[in-house]
Amino acid sequence: MATLGDIGVAATINIITAIIFLLAFAILRIQPFNDRVYFPKWYLKGIRSSPLHSGALVSKFVNVNLGSYLRFLNWMPAALKMPEPELIDHAGLDSAVYLRIYLIGLKIFVPIALLAWSILVPVNWTSDGLQLAKLRNVTSSDIDKLSISNIERGSERFWTHLVMAYAFTFWTCFVLMKEYEKAYIHPVFKDDEYEDVRSEVSGYYLGDTDDECVTVPTKRQSRITTPAASHASGGSMRSPS
Repeated sequence: MATLGDIGVAATINIITAIIFLLAFAILRIQPFNDRVYFPKWYLKGIRSSPLHSGALVSKFVNVNLGSYLRFLNWMPAALKMPEPELIDHAGLDSAVYLRIYLIGLKIFVPIALLAWSILVPVNWTSDGLQLAKLRNVTSSDIDKLSISNIERGSERFWTHLVMAYAFTFWTCFVLMKEYEKAYIHPVFKDDEYEDVRSEVSGYYLGDTDDECVTVPTKRQSRITTPAASHASGGSMRSPS
C-alpha cells in the first residue's frame, strides 16, 4: 500500500524528469540545426532563412549567443499573451488548439484543486473512520486519511462531499459554456462571407442553384467551384436524406 514517502519519491522523480526534458527542449530549440524544425511557417513565408548557410562553422551547428540561453523561457509568456489569430498565423492551428485546451484545463482544475485542498482535505483528515476500521483489522496508511474513506459511516460530513461534487460540476460546465460562447460569437463565424458559404452550400444541396456552378468564398480569398448537379446527372442534386 502506498505511503506518503512512496508518493514523495514518485513526485520527486517526475518533477526532476520534467525539468530535464524542459531544459533539453529549450536548449535544442535554439540550436541552428533545429531552426527549420521549430520555425517551419517562418521559412514558408520567407521571414526566416537557414543559419546553416552563413556564419562561422561552429555557429552553424551550435548557438554561441550566451544571451539566448538566459532567455530560453521567454517564449512561454509571449505565447500565452499572443492573440489567437496571431498565434494561428505564427505557429499553426494545432498549436492554438493545444494551448486553448491547456488553458481550459488550468481554468477548470486550479480552482477545483484549491477548493478541494482547503475544504475536503481538512474534512477528511480530521475524521476518525480509519481509526475505527483498524479495530476491525482493516489495513490503511496515512495517505488514506486524505480520502473520503476516512469519514465514518453515516457521518454528516458526507454532505460536504455532496455539495462539493455539485460545485465542481457547476464550475466545469460554466467554464465550458464560456468557451463555447467564445467559439459561437467568433468574428469568423459572424462574417458575411461565412453566411454566404452557409447559404450557398445549403442551396446547392437543396437543388436551388443555377445551371452553372456554386462558388464558395473563403477567408483566404480562394474559391472552390463545384459543378452543378444538372451537369453531373442531368437533374437537381439533393441530399441523401
